[in-house]
Amino acid sequence: MNRIEHYAAGGRGAFMSSTVIQDAVLWNLELFCAAARKVSDDFKENHRQINWGYVCGRFREVADDPWHPQPGTIWQCVEGELPAIRKSLADFLHPTAGRY
Repeated sequence: MNRIEHYAAGGRGAFMSSTVIQDAVLWNLELFCAAARKVSDDFKENHRQINWGYVCGRFREVADDPWHPQPGTIWQCVEGELPAIRKSLADFLHPTAGRY
């Protein structure tokens, strides 16, 4: 996710005008999907606070056809959905972060 956010930091305009940035984001979405698919069913079952189906499914849906990428859909996912997914994973990985 850090790399996706790094490549997308220039905003929508930079993303839409650069196939290099689009490719970098798409590749890292694919890596994220591959990693999420490797999480065991037992682990997912024991950590239901994360919507694993959504995390695995949504990014996979966006990154599933690298031969016909949809930059607008990819950007929508990066801008509109990645922050919420990052938060749910951050809350899981660091449950006391930001709390007093």
